[in-house]
Amino acid sequence: MIFRGIVDYVTAHTPWIVFLEGMGDIWARTATLRELQVDGLIMGNFSEGFLAASRRRSQVARKMGLPTVLTLTQPRNTGLIEIVPDDQAVGKMAAEHLLKEGFRRFGFYGGDMAFSRVRKDCFVETLRAAGYECAVHLRANIPWGKLHREWAVGPLAKWLSELPRPAGVMACSDLWARHVVYVCGRIGLRMPEDIALIGVDNDEALCEILSPTLTSIPLNLRQVGYKAAEVLSRLMAGEAPPQRVISVPPLPLVVRRSSDLITADADIANAARFIRDNAGTSIRVQDILDHVCVSRRKLELGFKRHFGRTPQQELWRIHVERAKLLLQQTNLKMSRIAEQSGFVSASHMSVVFRKETGMPPRIWRSRFHEIK
Repeated sequence: MIFRGIVDYVTAHTPWIVFLEGMGDIWARTATLRELQVDGLIMGNFSEGFLAASRRRSQVARKMGLPTVLTLTQPRNTGLIEIVPDDQAVGKMAAEHLLKEGFRRFGFYGGDMAFSRVRKDCFVETLRAAGYECAVHLRANIPWGKLHREWAVGPLAKWLSELPRPAGVMACSDLWARHVVYVCGRIGLRMPEDIALIGVDNDEALCEILSPTLTSIPLNLRQVGYKAAEVLSRLMAGEAPPQRVISVPPLPLVVRRSSDLITADADIANAARFIRDNAGTSIRVQDILDHVCVSRRKLELGFKRHFGRTPQQELWRIHVERAKLLLQQTNLKMSRIAEQSGFVSASHMSVVFRKETGMPPRIWRSRFHEIK
């Protein structure tokens, strides 16, 4: 996806000739770079192997005075310009989602990697600012083939079984979230009734193959690539470099079954699911009442108790989340986005969107939809 973003920028702005190379040392040789008449470098860095290779390449780039940009999973303090996913925003987004879904008990599961620590810290801080504590379980990664071993899953099983329920849990990535899904199934914890789970990366194949399917936060890696090409273009034009580390915010969270049930009250859960299933349809509170067959008073009290908002407010929130997704991922006109997000008109969407986010849809799109 990072390379796709680079291609987006090149296609839209500049006739670059792009050489694509893996982890080999071809770019670590001054003669090769000179022979190819390279004007600038974009280097990926997603493992210690890539880090070592990038160090060698960056030394050559500095020696030759080549503008260089790194695309990373986390800041590495390389001294070069680094384009990274915004892990602070990831942790905050997960916490805010679980809070909005009505959870009051929380956990974080991850490892000692830098990106995991940053996501954990912001997840915990956001919850604490809202008045809630969060249980944390950190450990070394568990290979998929070792999940049946007691030494591998025992500590995680103990931690999960001791969490007060229902609990909203964030895993540092989709790969780590699969551990939680497996262990919950093994020890008899229901998902999402007992443990609701959010991962990170939105690896669609993994998220969809897990049972239940996994709610996840997509990293905007395409925009990381686009921004890297944009910054490199400015450097090659002789412009002063921007800030050394540029963080790219994540895409809107993708809700799946692992966090879909937010209350033990069957009627309220059914009503909430009906709203989500009709995120793109212009439904009314009366439609919800007809679907769940409960009184308006019970519905209002149930939503206020579990979510802290009315059914109408939840309708608006879900419609706005749908609109955000379309604003981020499409170039549809506002009227079409309003229609596909359940609003009666673009003007109605603008009023509700501004109330929910503090800005009109066009401004939101300009901030988060930079790839045209």
